[in-house]
Amino acid sequence: MCDDVATTGNQRTQQQSTGSGQVLPGSPDADTTYVFSDVDEEEGFYPGSVSHVVLGFKNQGQRPYGFTGIGGSLYYYMDSSYVLENYTAIKYDVTIQPGEEFSFTYPFRLHPMLSEGQYGLRFTALYRDEFNTYASTFFNETIHVLEPHRELHIQDIFQFGLIIVVLGLAVFGIVKYVGSGRKQKYSNKAVTEHSSEDWLKGTGVEKHLKDKKRN
Repeated sequence: MCDDVATTGNQRTQQQSTGSGQVLPGSPDADTTYVFSDVDEEEGFYPGSVSHVVLGFKNQGQRPYGFTGIGGSLYYYMDSSYVLENYTAIKYDVTIQPGEEFSFTYPFRLHPMLSEGQYGLRFTALYRDEFNTYASTFFNETIHVLEPHRELHIQDIFQFGLIIVVLGLAVFGIVKYVGSGRKQKYSNKAVTEHSSEDWLKGTGVEKHLKDKKRN
């Protein structure tokens, strides 16, 4: 397993080939399988996020293979020769004996500025025996690139919390102001009513008012 992340380039090139331009063949004795360990390929890929494809490689022949590396590329889905991104090949130095099976993890990252849409994505394994060098493309499919998702940063959380606190204080201040206004109003009314009758004590008017209330 390799911890390096494959970087991208903007070259527009053809498939992996030899110096003479001949495309390297795959060996019929090499059995390959794959799985994306952290991506649902049916759902799609997020640009800018690191993804991992795991290659299962089994030697079903009679000679050992020297497994040398994995490379990848992103291309225009309607024309596989029009390469949009080349991902750096990650080198390995593993000898796989007949009947043995190994797993190799290839981390890669789609360019963060990729537009949402369909693209072609392929990964190729490179290996050799004592006579030949081989290249087996173990994934070559059309994928869907999704809209970039924005991560929630600590600064965003702090700003959101500050807004909540300010709004809470504002509501509390309004409620407190309205409540104190009503209390003051009722208090003034009670004082007015009470003080308006104090000066009538001991007079005939006070007696008249009391008799009126009784009736």
